[in-house]
Amino acid sequence: MDERKQFLLGELVKASQHLAQTMFVKSEALTITLPDFNANDEDVWILIEDKKGEGYTMSMGIDPMNRDAPVSYSNTVELRSNPRYGIRIGAEEKIKKAAIKVLNYRVP
Repeated sequence: MDERKQFLLGELVKASQHLAQTMFVKSEALTITLPDFNANDEDVWILIEDKKGEGYTMSMGIDPMNRDAPVSYSNTVELRSNPRYGIRIGAEEKIKKAAIKVLNYRVP
């Protein structure tokens, strides 16, 4: 993995953990899944779910040229919700299949 992609992956992990802290209750055990991506992509859809399989897919905008804020929150779709914004139900399975990093995370 090249340096730029490694940097963006680290920033995506940090942003995902921050979102988990704002969207889930303290001490909840979660799985955060980040799919493989191209460092030139405009956004990456991540998956954050609890042990019951409930959670969200979230779009994170990426800008590798912006070293101060290379990752930004863009959009959220609740799992098993009605399709909207072009995201179909089942998108979480695609994210899992393309996983580059899976984190077990407990909300502090």
